[in-house]
Amino acid sequence: MNVNQHLDELPCADASAFRALVRQLRSIPEVEPGDDLHMRIMAQVSQRRTRRHGGWGYGLTAAAVALLFFTLHTGRSDRLFDHPASKDLHWLAANQEADGTWSPIRHGGAESFRPALTALSILALRRESGRYAEQIGKGVARLTTVLANDATFSGPHAQADLYNLTITTFVLASGGATTPALKASVTRAVERIHALQRADGSWDYAATPEGNVGITAWMIRALDAAERNGIQAAHIPARRGLRWLRDRVREDGRVAYHLKAETSDALTAWIACVFLSAGDRSADLKRLGERMTRTFCLSADGSQPRDCYRDYAKILALESAGRFVSAEQIRAHMRKQERHDDQWARAGGRLYTTSVTALCRAD
Repeated sequence: MNVNQHLDELPCADASAFRALVRQLRSIPEVEPGDDLHMRIMAQVSQRRTRRHGGWGYGLTAAAVALLFFTLHTGRSDRLFDHPASKDLHWLAANQEADGTWSPIRHGGAESFRPALTALSILALRRESGRYAEQIGKGVARLTTVLANDATFSGPHAQADLYNLTITTFVLASGGATTPALKASVTRAVERIHALQRADGSWDYAATPEGNVGITAWMIRALDAAERNGIQAAHIPARRGLRWLRDRVREDGRVAYHLKAETSDALTAWIACVFLSAGDRSADLKRLGERMTRTFCLSADGSQPRDCYRDYAKILALESAGRFVSAEQIRAHMRKQERHDDQWARAGGRLYTTSVTALCRAD
């Protein structure tokens, strides 16, 4: 039986609950089994043959349960469940560098995006945080040091610098655990983000008259995560950015990168996600975000160009709006795809595509 296929046919809530149980079991530290495990299991089978349930049925059931738990507990469940997201996470964990980062240039990406891609890899590994606690800890420690040393990420590539700053800040601020060094680094990053904010409340890579909707959305996500983690300096720039973003939403509930450009499903989904994340602070933004999730295409039949960034944004927005069945439709489509490259893969390489598709395909 193909277990993944069976799970895809279950109701969304049942499948999610079962996978949550599997993740919980996987988070238990691995223990190398003794060579006599199978002999002990069969000894228990032999002892139970004559119990009131009678025959081999009860004994085999006990053995099967023991074997299932052993398989999950020792991390050998990939053979049983073969979950694509688990393979992606295993690949990420295996390719971490000794210093705690991930190297873009080794996997087809641009070296200038190393901090952002390291942060994205950490975000993906958090889906199974118990299993990959060591890799996550090393990565967080390295990014904390990077932010402490240079919160500007100053370099020759303005676009890379801003994405490095905002994605790194978001991942460090949203991790839950806080150390004095981490909080100091995030505080410094928030100050830098605030200093880069334009007079109208937006952010951009260069001096343009409009501001950039995409990078502004990421900046607000980082500021919102920082504020929730106790950094009050993030409040004012986040609120100003939200007001600017709200004015970019068109009457049909969709968003474009520029005022005269065509609207974008990916961008509409990202902005909806930002508004829904702020929904516990603003009922108007929550309602707007929910309305926006009903404007972008939910096609899961491959008719749209491959775009894991767009699909990840859709999944986040739909789940934030409580539309779990629609989100699961996109996840199911992602699980069936063999390749997941898109237009951003040229900058991020396999680190980007693997991280984002793992986030898409996990639940």
